[in-house]
Parts: sequence; structure tokens; C-alpha cells
Amino acid sequence: MQDALIQLLEHLNPLDILDLTGFIGNETLEPALLRHGETLRKLRVIPYRAYGTLRPMVEFSEAVIQRLVELCPNLEQVEFPINRTHSDGRETGIYRALGRLSRLKDVSLKLEFSVGTIKRDEEDDEEIQDDEEEEELIFMGSAGDNLPLADIQDGFNNGAMDSSLARSIFNLISSGGSLRHLRLQIERTMGPGSDDRDLKYMLAWIGRNWVCEQDDRGKVSVRELGKKKRVVIEEELPYLEESHYLTAWNNTWPQKSSKWWENWKSLPLSQEAEGSEPLEGSGS
Repeated sequence: MQDALIQLLEHLNPLDILDLTGFIGNETLEPALLRHGETLRKLRVIPYRAYGTLRPMVEFSEAVIQRLVELCPNLEQVEFPINRTHSDGRETGIYRALGRLSRLKDVSLKLEFSVGTIKRDEEDDEEIQDDEEEEELIFMGSAGDNLPLADIQDGFNNGAMDSSLARSIFNLISSGGSLRHLRLQIERTMGPGSDDRDLKYMLAWIGRNWVCEQDDRGKVSVRELGKKKRVVIEEELPYLEESHYLTAWNNTWPQKSSKWWENWKSLPLSQEAEGSEPLEGSGS
């Protein structure tokens, strides 16, 4: 299937809009960029695969973004997922690389993170074909009772998205001067505890989606998406006092009041990315 898609992309006339959805590997994206990069103005890549399958999909790392910079000089609009890695140098490097796309005006990023890992046997190195086996893996991946505290805290740190972090990401990507609109959507991938109500409430409370916009005068506004739906969750949070996840929460953000859910913040962007400069607005 990938070979057929590559052949199709290589034989099309140069495109100004490219929208790829489904299983997309690195071996697909690179030929597409080589063929169409010079003319591309809009690129949307939404890779996905059946849960439990093992074939690697394209990952939008700093190196992949740098290929966009090299091959797609006219890009104005992009949409794709990236992996959250605690706002560290790898993650910051992705945002910095996007800032090198000098004509970029509109960016939509799905910020993906996980809580814990799904254990597979070492010999499971082939894509799962059997539907029943895949369903079993999903069931196994949904049990969160035995999640180590360290994994839960890791999920809280990666899943927390406040307005300060959203603004910092916008400032870094907009360093090229043309960015006007940034949409940030935080999303947890399937894994242990995916169906646990308490953990879902906590992650939904801190995992906020944002739109950052810059007007013609250079003023940047930051607006939360889906706030009304999120606020409803607050009614449930006081009942989580007995949840074992609260220990991980308090380890991550030591409690300052009885309203523990008000005491949290995102990890600021690292300044360790290559060629880093002071990051405006990275404080909380």
C-alpha cells in the first residue's frame, strides 16, 4: 500500500496542497516532499494505525521539520502531531525549527503524550493481524490500577498545558515573523489507565487546548478551546480525595490549599535546544 501511494505521489503534477491521512511512514513523506515541496503551501499529515500494531509511523521530530524547511520554502499552513517530551530540548527544538519556515502563517499541532507503557513480548515485532489479539491488547492497556507513581507523574507533567506554555510555544514558532494563528490540542494516546475515570478527569482538567492569534499590530491573544466542557469536570474533582492518583498529583505539585486541583502548572520550555535563545513568556 505504501509503495502504491509513493508511486502515485511521484507521478502527480506538483501540488500546492497535500493532505495525507492513515498509515504514513517516513518512506512515504520524504518522496512526497521531494516531489511537491517547492510548490506546497499547505501540508496536513494525520498518521494513524490500528491500536496494537507495531509498524513505525512518521514522527515529526526536529530533523523532520528541518526537512520541511529545506524542501518546502513556501509553506504557509501545516497540521500534524508531535510527541510531548516534558518541554525538553527535543520538544523545544521542534517549535524552534517550525519558526524557520519564513512564510508560515497557520499551525495546528496535536500534542500527544502517554501514561505508562504497554508491555509486549520481545518476539512481538510484527504487525498484529488477528482482531481478537488486538482487542485483548487494548483491554490489557486499559487497566491503570497498577500504574507506578512515576508513570502517573510523568503523564501529569506531559499532559499539563496552561496558557503560559501555549504563549511560549507561539512566541518560539513566530520568531520567523509571519505566524498569525496557532492551534494546540493536547491528546493522550491509548495505554494503561485509558478507561480509568479518575485519571481521565485529572488529565482533562490540566490538558487544555488553546488558540493563539496575532493581529496586525503584533498583539498576541491566547484563548482556551472547549472551556465550557472542561469546567464541568470541576464538579467531580472534590470527590477524588481518596483517589490513589492524588498522591502522584501532590508529588508533582505540592498541595497549597484544599482545592488541590487549582494548584498545577505546565513545565516551561527548555532553553537547551541547539541555538537556543531566551524564551519569551516561558514562565508560569
